[in-house]
Amino acid sequence: MRSLITALALSTAALAQAASPTHVYLMNDGTDLFGGSSLTTFGGNFTTSAGRYSFGANQGFSLESAVNANVYTLDFAVSLDAVSGYRRLVDFKNLTVDAGLYNLNTGLNFYPVTTGPSGAFAAGQEVRVTLTRDAAGLLTGYVDGTQQFQIDDAAQRATFSSGNAIAYFFRDDTAVSGEVSAGSIDYLRIYDSALSAVEVASLASPVPEPATGLMAAAGLGLFALLRRRRA
Repeated sequence: MRSLITALALSTAALAQAASPTHVYLMNDGTDLFGGSSLTTFGGNFTTSAGRYSFGANQGFSLESAVNANVYTLDFAVSLDAVSGYRRLVDFKNLTVDAGLYNLNTGLNFYPVTTGPSGAFAAGQEVRVTLTRDAAGLLTGYVDGTQQFQIDDAAQRATFSSGNAIAYFFRDDTAVSGEVSAGSIDYLRIYDSALSAVEVASLASPVPEPATGLMAAAGLGLFALLRRRRA
């Protein structure tokens, strides 16, 4: 029992030290782990047992009232079936303009400004994409915790300026169609702050192994119980 309590304490302490997301979508369904806005999907399927949303070309999803318009971190694990040419990842302007976050010939791209090194993406291979934007407009893109680009977003191309800060994932705009890929997403995590490079590099998947998940849940429950008893 003592070893279990020690393990629970360490697990809970590790959770407390991590940066706190405001929304987490584990892709068992379209709901937020913290009770926020649900995803609106455009086809595709959730696999509850695997915690994954699989989508065809242009069958991504949208999300409203979840991402801060100007300062945020988006972190998600995605696998694309096709990585040649432009393949849309995130749209910021309600599908009205071509600017946005893409895969471009295996590099992480923010069109029309910059592209990171090639080889960040491979067809059918899951990678973790993280995008941060701070209050000064500094926009930084990462793949698997490694910085791919950093730009001054003075033009505010990466702000969610439409009503309810609507964000689209894996959906192409109406300006140039067809720049999409089928694929799947394992999770989406959203922060209302711009994480530092050190924080991004240290992020782990929010999808726990079964034993770890039960331990964390039990740990939180245990400390809640102790808190009630002390009150």
